Amino acid sequence: MALTLETESQIYRSLRAVFGVAAHLVSLGFTIFVAVVARPGTSLFSWHPLLMSLAFSLLMTEALLAFSPESSLLRPFSRKTKIRFHWALQLLALICALLGMAFISYNKYINGKAHFATWHSLTGLLTVLYATMQCMGGLVLLYPKLMKNWTLAKLKLYHATSGLIGYLLGCASLMLGMCSLWFTTSVTGVSWYLSMLSPVLTSLVIMSQISDTANAHNVKPKFLEAPVSKQYFLPLKHLWKTNGNLSHSFWVNQVVERLGISLTRYFLPETIPYWTKMVVSIKVFDSLSAGQAVKRQEPAGSLMDDM
Repeated sequence: MALTLETESQIYRSLRAVFGVAAHLVSLGFTIFVAVVARPGTSLFSWHPLLMSLAFSLLMTEALLAFSPESSLLRPFSRKTKIRFHWALQLLALICALLGMAFISYNKYINGKAHFATWHSLTGLLTVLYATMQCMGGLVLLYPKLMKNWTLAKLKLYHATSGLIGYLLGCASLMLGMCSLWFTTSVTGVSWYLSMLSPVLTSLVIMSQISDTANAHNVKPKFLEAPVSKQYFLPLKHLWKTNGNLSHSFWVNQVVERLGISLTRYFLPETIPYWTKMVVSIKVFDSLSAGQAVKRQEPAGSLMDDM
């Protein structure tokens, strides 16, 4: 028996809510687990894993989930409250990351060890620098008039997209840290695998949320409005026959969705990228490639209004 579009939508929202709650619990649980393993205060090094997991696993995850329509802890609150909450947590995350970098750098200095000699340290440095620039970029959203050639909606979209890249860098740095000698010696067996899965789960949830944010600012072609099971294959040629009227956010959306193409199809199937669907019917190709240009529309009350 085929499911109706309304039923599919309800199931999808329910799955997003479940995975959102899981992301909250996993980010908190992972940070507590790292704190137990590191035992902060027992050595100078012990503060590094605690501060970095606090920054990129808990604070940054919660800062991004604040805008989730299904799993935000601030759903009853106003837009301004969500923005302030996001700013506060992102600032705290950056402070924790800088302190964690300072602790490990000083620890290496007093022990005569080489700095930035591993993939983990290099990725961590890149992540902290990127997070700093991302926070500075967020200031532009407070004063959008400084960017006269950019609309506020476009600034919000680019900020969200670049924020996703920064978050994924943070997750990658955490996973590389869990491959270090210290962590693999302290954590073994099933606990190690569960630890590695923690940033994977949260990154999938965040990718899905930001991908839907990008989708909210683009009107899909008519043949993409049907349920996923009934959609035609998207002709790539159609994208080039729109006389350049496709917005930049459309292409940003494609980049966002590509990041999760392999994994999200199993966890959050509705985020499967539309642009990867190829034409298999010449008749469908000919009828659609001659269509009118897709015009960009920004629906009122979209998720981007909360950022």
